[in-house]
Amino acid sequence: MQPVLQPAALQGDVSLLTVLAFALLNPAVIAVGWLMGRRCDQAGKLVVAGFAAALAGFALLWLAALLRLPFVADPSRAAAGIFAAQVVVGGVWAAIAYATRAGRQ
Repeated sequence: MQPVLQPAALQGDVSLLTVLAFALLNPAVIAVGWLMGRRCDQAGKLVVAGFAAALAGFALLWLAALLRLPFVADPSRAAAGIFAAQVVVGGVWAAIAYATRAGRQ
């Protein structure tokens, strides 16, 4: 007996506004971007801080999707777009923290 294949279930697109909201309002992106930006001693390291913030935000988003939180499960299909937006947002938070840190030379 052969297994019965199910047709793919088409889902609607995730709006760009939702992707940006997830990137802008993710507390892990804000916290890691800010903390790593404060610790940077060179401006070139802000790219690494933005990437690390995006990884932390992605881990939080994955955990929320794993717990099947209703407002996260559907938009998490756009994980690649959310990750790319979180890299930018995390870099901005790191740059703000780097620019405002005390004792900068």
